[in-house]
Amino acid sequence: MGDKSIECFAPAKINYNLHIVGKRADGYHNIESLMGFLDIGDAVTITNNHKFSYEVRGPFSHHTPKDIDQDLVVQAAKLFSKQTGVDLNVKITVEKNLPAGAGMGGGSSDAAAVLKGLNTYYETNLAEDVLCEMGLTLGSELPVCIRGQLTQVSGRGEILKPSQQDIEASPIVVVWPNQICSTAEIFKNFTLPETRSGADMYNDLMDVACARYPVIKTCIEGLSAQNGCQKALMNGSGSSCYAVFDARGNADKALQNIKNLYPSWWVKVTNPIC
Repeated sequence: MGDKSIECFAPAKINYNLHIVGKRADGYHNIESLMGFLDIGDAVTITNNHKFSYEVRGPFSHHTPKDIDQDLVVQAAKLFSKQTGVDLNVKITVEKNLPAGAGMGGGSSDAAAVLKGLNTYYETNLAEDVLCEMGLTLGSELPVCIRGQLTQVSGRGEILKPSQQDIEASPIVVVWPNQICSTAEIFKNFTLPETRSGADMYNDLMDVACARYPVIKTCIEGLSAQNGCQKALMNGSGSSCYAVFDARGNADKALQNIKNLYPSWWVKVTNPIC
């Protein structure tokens, strides 16, 4: 294929709300969540090579598993090869700009980009529904990451309904308080509440996550205290949190304030892309 190369953007996921409906017989939880994507993320490049190889670089390259077979990107590539029968004579490079264990779906978004990218690279023409089915075997958030649009997600992540809800292009400050958070641990310690918040923007996992990782509560309180903050919420199962602001100027000031207070925290101003 010569010097053929494909570049894919793997955007950060955002949960505008997250409700846990109940535990399933297979051990997973049924959820209801409005999920979208931000204009920050990782970059995935697929290039021709004499054999399969994988390289991770970037500020959070150290967050990837030491065992390469545990990496979702490698798992996605192997799954694609198995399903299609193609030999993976490519090099996959990931520029890891998003922290892992942050609730932003970085690993899932990377793997989704790989499935879509390989489908384009090899011209296998797999339908998006087929890619979503493949992705679900790797992780609950892969289907929505493959869709890559504002989606009402339910079930364990396999039921996707495009949302017609208008998401304002308000600036969003995303903060990762330098704490890797275990999704499995959060769900293991989660207990269904007797009553659920009726708030449009709410995250059922927030209380258990704050109890396990107090820095998440500090993060939410820090965002809520900033001028122009309209709502602050934990993202996914944590540990990243975000706040919607009324104006870019206030968002920029909040970023600087938080960086000054907590120099080790990762802070970005971003906007929804869907």
